[in-house]
Amino acid sequence: QSVDEHDFNRSGSIRIAVFDISDIPLINALKSAADRAGDKYIYMLLDAGQLEDIQTNRPWLRSHLQDLQAHPRILIKQSHGRTVGIAGRMHMKLFCTQSEVYISTHNYTSAARNRNSEIMTRIRERGIVKQCLGRFYESWVAETAIALNNGLEALVAMLPDPSEVYALSELGSVYNETFGPHAPTDTHPVTSAAVT
Repeated sequence: QSVDEHDFNRSGSIRIAVFDISDIPLINALKSAADRAGDKYIYMLLDAGQLEDIQTNRPWLRSHLQDLQAHPRILIKQSHGRTVGIAGRMHMKLFCTQSEVYISTHNYTSAARNRNSEIMTRIRERGIVKQCLGRFYESWVAETAIALNNGLEALVAMLPDPSEVYALSELGSVYNETFGPHAPTDTHPVTSAAVT
């Protein structure tokens, strides 16, 4: 529902970090949302091990993942967790926009949606939203995160969305403290590596 009702003009790009994704209705909802994203994006950070499992053991899911990768407004990175050279997992479940955050226990699977006992919290308190934006940013630009998209999409994945840089800068000092020296500025948006 949060994907279907997301207003890109009001709340900006969508940032998703999730361990596993296999729920076809949700994948289709993400593609539909991306179709109306305008100049915004859907950033997705997925676990590298689960993506490898999809390629090896879940052929029925490959084409759906390829559809997500092919969409010009969906940028995907695979993550190996917090360490380089040592096997780790990207186990966060985070859905973050400019105005709200969902933190949950569930993956994007049909089992989580229909059978599992899960919990989710919705947060609109500005300070926490800023902290979650910072946490996503740190994971997105980490050495353990690798873009799945090729060519221009891989380049765009590392650059801010200029249309959102000003909106983010309005969040003020807490945002700047979260991002530190990498906080995007209005004067040089293209050279910043921050995710917006």
